[in-house]
Amino acid sequence: MEQRAVVKFNAKLDKSASETFRLMQQVYGSQCLGRTVVFEWHKRFLESRETLENDKKSGQPILVRTPEVIEKVRDFVANDRNASAKNDGKGFKYQ
Repeated sequence: MEQRAVVKFNAKLDKSASETFRLMQQVYGSQCLGRTVVFEWHKRFLESRETLENDKKSGQPILVRTPEVIEKVRDFVANDRNASAKNDGKGFKYQ
């Protein structure tokens, strides 16, 4: 968010995306956002975007891991003969 604010600030000062990226590299070094990301956000701010947050994405699954939800899923898998669980390295997928 901090770096997006810097991009927004520079866009409002009519700095180019290239100049903004060079300045950010000087300040943030290896922690700097990538060139493509800086250019994308710069363009958004030039097009009158005000918010720094990501846009909400429809259809994106919401991940909720609470002991209650985990227990419900375990019960579901244990009680449904057709249900199965598979660990893909990122967590369990239930079918």
